[in-house]
Amino acid sequence: MTREQALTWLHDLTRRWRMRMQVSIALKSLSVAFVAGVVAQNLFAGCFAYIIVVGFSAFVLCELILQRRSRLDAHLVARHLNRTVPALEESCEILLKPASSHLSLLEELQQERLLRALAQSQHEVRLPSAPLASAFKFATACILSALVLHVTWGALRRHAPHAISAFMPLSPSGQTQLTVPSPPKLKTFEIAITPPAYTNKPRRLVSDFNLAVEENALVAWRLTFEQALTRGVMIWNAQDTLALHSAGGTKYVAQLQARENSFYQFLFENNAELQSSSYFRVEVINDNAPALRVTSLAARTVIMPGQLPHLSLQAEAEDDYGLVTVAAFATLARGTGEAVRFREATLDFEKIEKKSTRHWQLQHALDLAQLGMAPGDELYFFLEARDNREPAANRSRSETFFVIWQDTASAMLVESSGLIINPLPEYFRSQRQIIIDTEKLIRDRPHLSVAELQKRSQNLGFDQQALRMRYGEYLGEEIEEGGAQEIAHAGEKIDKSAADTKESAVDKIVEEFEHQHDIAENATLFAPSVKTQLKAALAEMWEAELHLRLYHPEAALPYEYRALALLKSVQQHSRVYVQRVGFEATPIKVAEKRLTGDLEKIATQTSQKVTARDSSFRDVRAALLLLRRAEQTQPAFSQDEIATIERASRELARAALKQSHASLRALQDLHELLADFKNHRKPCASCLLSAQRALWQLLPQPSPAPAQGVEANSVLAQRYFEKLSAPF
Repeated sequence: MTREQALTWLHDLTRRWRMRMQVSIALKSLSVAFVAGVVAQNLFAGCFAYIIVVGFSAFVLCELILQRRSRLDAHLVARHLNRTVPALEESCEILLKPASSHLSLLEELQQERLLRALAQSQHEVRLPSAPLASAFKFATACILSALVLHVTWGALRRHAPHAISAFMPLSPSGQTQLTVPSPPKLKTFEIAITPPAYTNKPRRLVSDFNLAVEENALVAWRLTFEQALTRGVMIWNAQDTLALHSAGGTKYVAQLQARENSFYQFLFENNAELQSSSYFRVEVINDNAPALRVTSLAARTVIMPGQLPHLSLQAEAEDDYGLVTVAAFATLARGTGEAVRFREATLDFEKIEKKSTRHWQLQHALDLAQLGMAPGDELYFFLEARDNREPAANRSRSETFFVIWQDTASAMLVESSGLIINPLPEYFRSQRQIIIDTEKLIRDRPHLSVAELQKRSQNLGFDQQALRMRYGEYLGEEIEEGGAQEIAHAGEKIDKSAADTKESAVDKIVEEFEHQHDIAENATLFAPSVKTQLKAALAEMWEAELHLRLYHPEAALPYEYRALALLKSVQQHSRVYVQRVGFEATPIKVAEKRLTGDLEKIATQTSQKVTARDSSFRDVRAALLLLRRAEQTQPAFSQDEIATIERASRELARAALKQSHASLRALQDLHELLADFKNHRKPCASCLLSAQRALWQLLPQPSPAPAQGVEANSVLAQRYFEKLSAPF
């Protein structure tokens, strides 16, 4: 079979199917027209003109509706063939591609297979008989209903004419007319929002069902309908109900205190039917805790000796609606070690400037001596504010601030080379820390004054000296006393080295094999290679200290890096390495084991892993399958399946609260689908898509399951497999 023959056969099949559909639609339209004519004959007392007009109008209207909903083309027939003929491999739609379009290699191969399958199975294709069968059933039901209506109406007219006249007021011609109760319709509405009294906000009226209200605000709905209601309720968060109370006539009221974000809808019922509104949201504006900010002090303040123990505490406090109190709570710590003692105190602000009820500026003068603080003590304090929220106020607390009064006993000074520098610190700074501080000094140099630059460079030189002296102790060197003595010792060493050159060769030979305890190098247990590297590191530290003392940090930086590298090398030398001893297996006795076939002690190595499937959102997953089935066909769901969809709708309702009501529209569409399923109506296509999308977004991201990879031999095959694995 060629492609042209297949297309001709497919269009002929479409024409036959369309003819069946037309017969089915005509039969249904005639049935509806017959029922409408029977109703008109009973309403208008056999007036032939009315019967013709009503019947013809019902026929035309039904024909237009069914024609619009039953459009048929070749693509629909192709999908029907894909479902009913497995040999076509769901690729019948390839035939409907335009002849001018370029087919890929895989599509050309599939088209050839499709033509061969059509040639073999074209006589097995059967058009669906469901439209004709359903049309005959519908016509039978309509005829029977019309006959029952006609007989019942005649019996009522003969035996109880007053029962009919009660619903059929007289027309100008003297005939009675039937009045059918109309569904409830909302005429006007008004929503009053009363914020809590502490917010100082007035009562306001809004004309939108989507509300944004203050926390704990009282919301009152006043609804006016065109007719009285049998029952009216508000459904909150798809589970709680609030009844509408009658306020006289067709007016109804309801009120609620808003405490959290939620959504709601109305249900109205009268003698006609039950109607539900759309979903509306209620967004609650929370009353946040007061915000505190200290503007005058840093998180840590140190008062040096000789400085006045006075501080100015300035702060700002701000709240959504109003502040009540702001106070500072302080804790004084005195002593050291286990003898430390604590004392707490409350500090009241001396000056409070209220810009408004919501914004305060506060000021307090901290006199440390008046608080009983002495040098060496520490003071910790924080601010706490309380707003006017009712019934429970919001409280907020600032960060903790530290005030340290430096003791004069711990600030000793040492004279070195005629300069006042810091004493030997309690801990030694590492070489890496000195490098970091030197690089920071180089970066900050353009912004520093000459005095500040010299001070910081001198401090770094002292830190380098302290570190060099610490490492010098490991080599047996003595602690140096001062800069002047260092120069003197250096001169003596030069003189000694000059004198040593005049020693005799005999003395040198004796000193080579003699152990002298007064030499610093013999007082350590380091290996000669380690001593050499330590000496080199100390020499680099000397040079770095020299340039730092001369206020040249850029020149000192290379020496610092070389000293750090040498120290790291010494650390590596001090490590102990042990040779790794491997497992030595027992030698196999080849003469005894060869060709025996003994596999008793040989076991197959297997690895097994159990992957647990995610069992959460089980109802959501089941509802997705049901909605997908409803999208393809029009099934009759059982009560259990409808209950599954209802449980999924409750999951979606909970998600709507967490996602700021983003799923309200989808929730409403899902409820409309439930009503369609319960009444055996055709579901709304857009509602199906919206509900499926929202339920799909509820599911967590699945973890990748173990699967065998697919190797592609070409770029085209790789793209084909990517299309197959892509999400739809």
